[in-house]
Amino acid sequence: MEIVKKILEWPVIVQGALGSFLFWLLFTIGQKTFNFFNKKFRKEKELGGFFGRTARDQFKKENYTLSTYSFFTCIYASIHYFLKFTLTAFISFIIAGLIPVFAYVGYTIAIYFIFRALSYVTHFRTFEKEDERKSKIKDDKK
Repeated sequence: MEIVKKILEWPVIVQGALGSFLFWLLFTIGQKTFNFFNKKFRKEKELGGFFGRTARDQFKKENYTLSTYSFFTCIYASIHYFLKFTLTAFISFIIAGLIPVFAYVGYTIAIYFIFRALSYVTHFRTFEKEDERKSKIKDDKK
């Protein structure tokens, strides 16, 4: 609190510059963090989509061994991250009474894990729409 009192003694123009700098710093850090997690989620979605697409395509080609392997890979990865979500949320719930700030951080991490789990759960309709879009692009190029 002494730091705040000393800052309040400074001239208003210096306080404004300091406030602007802190806003810029938080904005820049937030932007970099968002971009980092966005890239990470995109890679996870592409990986989950690859295994889901492989499972669908191999099932259609009646290659059931590879199809089953791809399905189990998607299921395993999704359950793996869902278990991390559950444990993190449970531990955060326990800690909430003792240290609320750590609980909020834990809940945030739990949300991250649930989104990672969902990135491995793909729906075949998504692939059909992508295939239609790709075939339209090929037809337009011709």
